[in-house]
Amino acid sequence: MEVMIVVVIIGILAALAYPNLEKYLKRARQTEAKTNLSAIYTAQKIYFTLHQSYAEDINELDLSLAQGALHIHYTGSIDKHLQSSSRRKY
Repeated sequence: MEVMIVVVIIGILAALAYPNLEKYLKRARQTEAKTNLSAIYTAQKIYFTLHQSYAEDINELDLSLAQGALHIHYTGSIDKHLQSSSRRKY
């Protein structure tokens, strides 16, 4: 009987903690994505300075992303009209 009560209490605590864990993991993924996107942005600026155009493939950049980014796929494209101005703010 006592073991059942302990199991029920642990179940209740786990049910209460799960939403907070989800929020924490979501914030951590968002922070990692922002950090990686900032690194890509900086690498693109450096690439543009050296080559007068933006890299079309992320592998052309001298870039190392956070460890977890190896399993995350970022997709995007650069419009050709944006390449004409290096002063444009995004």
